[in-house]
Amino acid sequence: MAKVEKTENIMIEFSIKDRLLVMSYFLPKEGNILIMTMVNDIRSKLELIQDEIKKYNIREIDGGRLMWKEPTNKKQFTFSTAELEMLRSGVSKLDKNSKVTPELLSLCLVIRGK
Repeated sequence: MAKVEKTENIMIEFSIKDRLLVMSYFLPKEGNILIMTMVNDIRSKLELIQDEIKKYNIREIDGGRLMWKEPTNKKQFTFSTAELEMLRSGVSKLDKNSKVTPELLSLCLVIRGK
């Protein structure tokens, strides 16, 4: 009988800003089919949906920047162990290359601490 590996789900709370930062800075831009499939899975969890766009009045200003109301718009997300490891790898790469900015610091600490 094949051995089934147990995976644990991890909950993380992200704001809209956190979600946009994760998708921009923490995920690989390229990789093999398995890696990019996982990237797509994470992106599909974090992407903004129409209800949120309306609820928080999300709009584009000044050539691509986004603006929204209610800065306390946190939402819980469930990640598999493998997905969390991918996010942690993104944090590690930023840290190793001295690319952690003040804007990213608290998000890096949340992801690394999970």
